[in-house]
Amino acid sequence: MEHRAKAMAIVDAVDFRTQPLMNKSEYRQFSAIERRVCDLKAGYRVMAQVSLAEIMRPVSNDERAAKAAIWELNTRRIDFAVIDGAGHLAVAVEYQGHGHYQGGAFARDAIKREVIRKSGAEWMEIEADASPDASANAIVARLRRRGSPRQP
Repeated sequence: MEHRAKAMAIVDAVDFRTQPLMNKSEYRQFSAIERRVCDLKAGYRVMAQVSLAEIMRPVSNDERAAKAAIWELNTRRIDFAVIDGAGHLAVAVEYQGHGHYQGGAFARDAIKREVIRKSGAEWMEIEADASPDASANAIVARLRRRGSPRQP
């Protein structure tokens, strides 16, 4: 069976319902960050649950290494991405919610941190007990230190 036909058969076999993109504490953080970033009126936007493969591209003359890197990025998300007016990542924000430190979270975050560091974007972690306003202010301070954002 052709892949698309097989995929359609799988989708046809079940029903779907929407689910929240973020839990309540993530949404409180997101809302405060979005509000403060938009108040800058500098062209920044905030996105949630962003795949690293959508905002990062490996740079390598080794095609096999680049494909392997993309494969790794496809399975990783950042909680909040602050993008500039040209759509490039300015600040990656990882929210360390109460359940965050279960399993291999530290190792997963280490990989994300390294990708962000190598890209030249900023990495920031928000602890579970941080107030949304304090988080938003810290992100805005980082954006101001970065200088003028790229524009389309």
